[in-house]
Amino acid sequence: MTSAMSNPHAIRFRKAWTLECPPGTPAGRLDLPAAPLQLTQPFVLIRQWSLPPRLPAHASLSLELAQLPGLRSVRLNGATLSSLLSPTPLPNNLPDRSTLILEVDPSTLTDSERSDWGHIALLVTTAYPDSSIT
Repeated sequence: MTSAMSNPHAIRFRKAWTLECPPGTPAGRLDLPAAPLQLTQPFVLIRQWSLPPRLPAHASLSLELAQLPGLRSVRLNGATLSSLLSPTPLPNNLPDRSTLILEVDPSTLTDSERSDWGHIALLVTTAYPDSSIT
């Protein structure tokens, strides 16, 4: 039996980002997307999030990273993600609560790269058994 994949459901990470600017120095909150991004020196964004409460066992998770010029690294629960390509598949054994950390250097961004900066989402894709295929 094969399975059919649903279209991903996007859970946008817009609010509740903790800003450290310079890195290691808490400076407040930043909501995304930032339009325009006003920061000019390196900074860190930290976002804690929980898994959806009724996540199906056969769901796969990935991270959508879009419109993030200047992004230098992404860490999830302390581990650096090896790829910044989007969507980035996430491990199946995530804890109920996770921490996402973005390291950004906006020092060379153009004005157009600063507009509408930062679209990040958790993508939930569910595989359903396809009974029509034998």
